Amino acid sequence: MKANNEVYPKAPLTEVVFEIRFPGEPAVECHRDEFFDFVRAQFPVVRVPEMVAETQFKFKTYQFTSEDSAFTVMAGINSLAYSSKRYTGYADFKKQLTPVFNFFCERFKIKSLRRAGFRYINAIPYTRENGSIPLSRFLKSKFVLSPDIPESLEHCSISLVQNLGNGHILTRLETMTAQKSKGEALLLDFDYFKTESLHCKHLMTYLDESHAQAKSFFEHIITDQYRDFLRGNPLL
Repeated sequence: MKANNEVYPKAPLTEVVFEIRFPGEPAVECHRDEFFDFVRAQFPVVRVPEMVAETQFKFKTYQFTSEDSAFTVMAGINSLAYSSKRYTGYADFKKQLTPVFNFFCERFKIKSLRRAGFRYINAIPYTRENGSIPLSRFLKSKFVLSPDIPESLEHCSISLVQNLGNGHILTRLETMTAQKSKGEALLLDFDYFKTESLHCKHLMTYLDESHAQAKSFFEHIITDQYRDFLRGNPLL
């Protein structure tokens, strides 16, 4: 799949996340203040995880958030993630997260990785047609569980994992309540990730590859009709 770097003015994105996971590193717990000092200017709001049980505490992440809550860094003993809820394109996203990840990996001597993944979370508002979700207006994928799907689909909650490129993609498709319009929406959440032979020195390569695969996957499954709508045209 070839990535299309077009940024749609009416994109349904609600959040974009890049995350790495690595073997547990106690230095993250011991010197978390040094990391916060590095990100404090951009992420001054600290959200401490609630401790449900003592044995679970070390696996929780601290969240360092911008004042408007649009951007968040999530740091834990075995993971680091960067989240944007105000996505202006991949170039900006990469530029914003690169110094954060570089500092973290160098300061805590993170070498091998267990997972690197790029995640798109979309909420696609829709109006039912004859009581059913007009899935074919948005997605080209066909379900063969029943000859009436997707034309008579009333609700759905689907999770799929498949091989893609040199990694895997986890896709969730689920009906939900739209937060902005208070109507209904389709949650289209997909996460492209790699798990084999990963090293921190190649982190930006993994980021580029994961973004390209996730973006291409989205372009591949949406209809031309919906793509025109994302560009600003009416949804016919």
